[in-house]
Amino acid sequence: MAPAGWNGDRLRVVQLDGKRLLHWRIVWDRGSDAREFQEAFDPVARGRGLVRGHVLDWVWGESKRAERALLERLEASVVEFVSSPEDQGSAEPAHARLVGQRARLEDGLWHPPSAGVVLTAAADWTLSESNGMPMLFGQEQSGLTLNLGLSLAEVGPDGLSEEYVRGPLAEELMSLGLELSSVEVIELDGRRRLRATYGGVISGMDLRFRSVLFESGPQIAILTATCGAEQFEGMEPVLREALASVKFPQAGASGSD
Repeated sequence: MAPAGWNGDRLRVVQLDGKRLLHWRIVWDRGSDAREFQEAFDPVARGRGLVRGHVLDWVWGESKRAERALLERLEASVVEFVSSPEDQGSAEPAHARLVGQRARLEDGLWHPPSAGVVLTAAADWTLSESNGMPMLFGQEQSGLTLNLGLSLAEVGPDGLSEEYVRGPLAEELMSLGLELSSVEVIELDGRRRLRATYGGVISGMDLRFRSVLFESGPQIAILTATCGAEQFEGMEPVLREALASVKFPQAGASGSD
């Protein structure tokens, strides 16, 4: 949703207290557009930002102290910008289109449009985002919340296969401190898919993951359920039911048989 309402930007290099910084000023049609972009950009970007009205100032550089000092100077300066009614009105259709492209939860069904799938969600599950990835959050046990996330990866030259999961994907998991324990061929919505189970300790928490992998156009979609290791056995029926409910209504995005 963040790109809706973009009204121009400027990037410059600043010297402050012997440190070099980049200052990125972005002007938006609406203050809400500026805030939405900052909320989406903040978890994945270096540096820090400041929103004042329709203007977002983002700075990053060689030291955190210099970043804070530059933001303090910017906050103390005067920003004069008022977008025209025409600019504000032009942002509305783009905003509406982007809202329609986002993952949504309707009538107990989760629609992550980027992968062309539909997933049944329990009545008490909620939809949110983490680092730009759409996620469903369910039951909480022992401080851990069962969640389902969807990510996309580039497909290799040979497409999606057990060899891909046991090779490149397993190596990527190992780099994150996770170990692949099993890979299975399963049937979902009348088509053969791959299911992988893996686990490991992240930030002091012993976690278990179960993923369904399928081709979605030129990419691989990975739908992953996460819970704590102690809860995995009890959660297994919930995970199995959720992942087994995946449907592929878009023929072009359902992958090859």
